[in-house]
Amino acid sequence: MGKLCEEIAIENARIRIDAFSDEELRSAVGDPSFLTYRLGQVEISTEPTKPEADVTWTIRGERSLSYENGRLVMGGTYSEGEVQRILISLLVKALEDNDLFTFHASACYYGGRCVVFMSGEDNHGKTMSLLEVSRRGGEVVAGESLICNREGHIVSGSKDVFLRSRPKGAERIDKPPAMQGVNKFFDALPTFKYHEGATNVDLIVLPDIDGNFDTFVGEMESFEKEYQTFHCLGDFYILRSLISSLVPMPIVDDEEHRRKRAAFIADFARERSYYFVRGKSPRVIVDELDKILGIAR
Repeated sequence: MGKLCEEIAIENARIRIDAFSDEELRSAVGDPSFLTYRLGQVEISTEPTKPEADVTWTIRGERSLSYENGRLVMGGTYSEGEVQRILISLLVKALEDNDLFTFHASACYYGGRCVVFMSGEDNHGKTMSLLEVSRRGGEVVAGESLICNREGHIVSGSKDVFLRSRPKGAERIDKPPAMQGVNKFFDALPTFKYHEGATNVDLIVLPDIDGNFDTFVGEMESFEKEYQTFHCLGDFYILRSLISSLVPMPIVDDEEHRRKRAAFIADFARERSYYFVRGKSPRVIVDELDKILGIAR
């Protein structure tokens, strides 16, 4: 049985996957486009620096998936999308080991402030809100996720605003095509200008694009800020997910990381203003953001 070792790195976090197969295996991870969309630029090397594997994958027999003594053990055949969904959780955990925290959020530099459109408990408009800001001349900081250090400075962010196509194993019939939202709310796709240089998170907006209710804007109180942010940071652990039929995602998260995450969030939220903004369209959401920022239109 042949062996292939790959190491996936983002920022200062690394995980190693050792794959064993009876057939020639060119890559365990495959095309990293989905990883890059979800987390940002990753590097993949076949010369690992870590002495031991974080993932062992035996590509033979029935599918199995477990997390044992800090190592994820896979058996059977998995698609690229399934493998990458699993690896994302381990990468996020490795980032937290290095005091880097991953937000499921988009971010922009707009009106002289870095504004984060956070997913929170639900995910109702962060991408369309980012498009509207871009239409008004704002700069993209992150499209799908951003990584912050302990002080709340954005270390990096995913640059892809849209996932053009989902790899096998990550398909979702309930997720409409990206361009459907663009066509509904915009005459054309806005031009994206990316913000250069480091930035700190200044303001958090929890957008809710919903035409069934009146426009509503409210500043969030302290516990609600922490509650929504905890959901946002925990989203990448996909604890409620099936990887495939009969194969639930193992519980990779643990008490130590959850407490560390909560401690970071308490400091992060205490120092920043959060707003919940509901509106029937991205235009309404950003009109309200303009009022918060004091931008005259």
